[in-house]
Amino acid sequence: MRVLLYIPLVLAVVLQSAAVSHAQVYVSNYGTGTVGKYDSSTGAAIDASFISGLSFPAGVALDQQGHLFVLNRNAAGAGRVSEYDANSGALINANLVFGLGNQPEAIALDGVGGMYVSDFSGTIGRYSAVSGSAINSHFSSMIKPFGLAADGNGHLFVTDYNRSRVLKVATEPGAESNADFITGFGNPMGVALDGKGGLFVVSAYFSSGLAEYDVAAGTLIRPNIVSTAIVHSVAMDANGDFYLSRYDSVAKYNGITGEPISESFITGVTGQYIAVAIPEPAMSGLVGIFALGMTMRRANRRVQS
Repeated sequence: MRVLLYIPLVLAVVLQSAAVSHAQVYVSNYGTGTVGKYDSSTGAAIDASFISGLSFPAGVALDQQGHLFVLNRNAAGAGRVSEYDANSGALINANLVFGLGNQPEAIALDGVGGMYVSDFSGTIGRYSAVSGSAINSHFSSMIKPFGLAADGNGHLFVTDYNRSRVLKVATEPGAESNADFITGFGNPMGVALDGKGGLFVVSAYFSSGLAEYDVAAGTLIRPNIVSTAIVHSVAMDANGDFYLSRYDSVAKYNGITGEPISESFITGVTGQYIAVAIPEPAMSGLVGIFALGMTMRRANRRVQS
């Protein structure tokens, strides 16, 4: 039996678009109840308390129109998704999605109006990213869903922590589903797509590694791109560089060589959770949001049996 202690943070990279003038990194700090805004080139804080007054923020995602979605828990443990203006931090809708389960983990936007929320208690809900209305609040069920990545082409990739697998779930009629799309590694957590056919997975809580798989076939392309301890989630930017989260910092690595660009790219934060906005595959022509990673909870325990 493994007992894990958690303390969370979330990071999101925003690409250049008409709505968001330059690439930025958004980090959700579970301990302080804030979302910070950082420069994606230097990691310097633009505003470490860009959004404040949150309860226990977890997953974060951003769309091409400049809407920032924050997964937040209240004191009773129930979850909700709040919507903000990514440029100003102004609140748009505090309760875009309300009444989620008590262990919501991650958000993924598919770029075509769908939003997915994973709950570690065993469900994934599907909602409208525009109205917040439930399309299917129990879209998929599994034991311990963690990270999410949507490709905008009818597929949702989900890390199943307890069963040590990555699922490929059809979100549209005719799309492929595979409950054992990727298997054979321990406790997968963060998952991200590069929009070029690569699916990236972080696994193993106490001895973390990052590997790349073929998004169509699930075959291994690159094992151990980065191998390091205490990494919980992964995100990628438009250049293919990796952002890996740790207990008190976010590291940035070269996506081709795996060499560190900065081991302490963003510091002064606690917990490890990452979300990223990157281009979807060329066939979709959209920008997708991939919320992923692992929520770290202060003073809470989860038991794997």
